[in-house]
Amino acid sequence: MDTQAAFYALVATVVVSVPILMMAFRRGLTTAGEQTVRQAKQAGRVVVATLKKRKFLSGDPSGDLYQRRNLYLVVYEYQVDGISYTYRARLRCEPPQTLMLYYPEGRPNKAVLESDRTPGVVYSLASLFPLALWVAFYYLVFQ
Repeated sequence: MDTQAAFYALVATVVVSVPILMMAFRRGLTTAGEQTVRQAKQAGRVVVATLKKRKFLSGDPSGDLYQRRNLYLVVYEYQVDGISYTYRARLRCEPPQTLMLYYPEGRPNKAVLESDRTPGVVYSLASLFPLALWVAFYYLVFQ
C-alpha cells in the first residue's frame, strides 16, 4: 500500500464527505428510532405501557450517582386494539411504573421509547460512506 496515496485519498475523502454528510443530517437524516417516534406522534400511534417485571442486573443502587452504573432488565405490557404486547429493554435508570411507547404503522409489536436511537439501514450506510469514498479515491484516483 502506498502511504502517500492513502494519505491523499484520506484528505480528499474528508474534504468531500464532511460537507455531504453535514447537508444530509441538516436535511433530516435521522436514526430509525427517531423516524418511528416522529411518524407515530404525527399519526397518534402512542401507547402507555405498564411495568410488569423488573430485575436489577448490575451496579450499586445506593451509591453516588456519578459512580454507579445501574442496569435494569424490564418487561412492560401494553395493548393496541385489544391485543396485548410486551416491551423488553435494559434501562440504566430506575424503571418508571408506566412508559410512553411509539410504534410504526401496522406493527404495534415493534414499539420503541422516545429516546430510541436504533441506527437503521440508511443511517448505517451514511456512516460507511466515507470508507467507500476513501477506497474509491485510493484505487481509482491516486493509484
